[in-house]
Amino acid sequence: MFYSLPMETKIDIFKCLNYEQLSLIKQTNLFFRDFINNFEGKLAREELFKFTIDFFNNFKKIPHKYVRPEAGNFDFALFDEQHKELNKQIDEMWSNGQQKRIPLYLPDHGLLDNIVIGLSIVYNNIEEVNIILDLPTVITNKKQMKIVYHYLTRLFNCSFVFADFGQFIFNPELIQLFFENAKIPGKFYVINWIPKYNWRLKPTDTDSLLKFILDHLVRETINHVKNAEVYVNILFKILMRGDNFKEVWLIWDKLSELVNFYFCLYGIEMSMDCPKMVADIELNDIYFNLGSLTKGLKKLLNIDELMIKRFCC
Repeated sequence: MFYSLPMETKIDIFKCLNYEQLSLIKQTNLFFRDFINNFEGKLAREELFKFTIDFFNNFKKIPHKYVRPEAGNFDFALFDEQHKELNKQIDEMWSNGQQKRIPLYLPDHGLLDNIVIGLSIVYNNIEEVNIILDLPTVITNKKQMKIVYHYLTRLFNCSFVFADFGQFIFNPELIQLFFENAKIPGKFYVINWIPKYNWRLKPTDTDSLLKFILDHLVRETINHVKNAEVYVNILFKILMRGDNFKEVWLIWDKLSELVNFYFCLYGIEMSMDCPKMVADIELNDIYFNLGSLTKGLKKLLNIDELMIKRFCC
């Protein structure tokens, strides 16, 4: 009877199942396996506790399982059959003996440092298992490209309680190449992003990080972006992506710039674009949501509502 149901009804039924239940059903027969694989981007994701990109040395003292994919253990024939268009693109990149060098992470440290992905999985809310995934830091051949694509696809099919992109991000150009036309979008599904401020960020690096967040993260909260006035243009774009982000916390060093930002938000709230905005915003520890921007301005500036409206007109 299930097989005769409309496709939309089948998808709705599977949407009611969690990841563990889907995994069990996939093992029952080929139809269910192929169906779930085909719609995996729309169904429940495997939830991992934490995702981190960092230097391998920073993980050495933590008990972990080390995973370094080897070309000899990878079924490239099956990959080529399942990803014909992508395989064609990869072949063209290395045609005519071209020597390619594509960094997986940014900022690019070349081959001087071993950069890895740290994954934490929590079982029964108690036991935490750490996995270190060592992918090629710099991609230099077609086989490495296919291995990286395989594991990025798996990561994009997960959801994470915490994600730390404080040291590195994935190369956005590589993600675009892999997933621009893919059925699985090149986005990380994250509840909490963990910011770091103890590394030597150049303004261009922070700008790249915020653009990465805008283009490749779907999450609930962006925590404490410092020196927000420097990145106001990209932050406005993030704040207008209420479909991807629920809450944003920003910290401003210059009061005058913060006031200008408030007035801009107030103008947006009064316009037709308001439904597109992030629902909850915190600026310098003043918290408000849509509909309460006037109160936030009054609290910040100690002025009345009439004065605010005069500024915004």
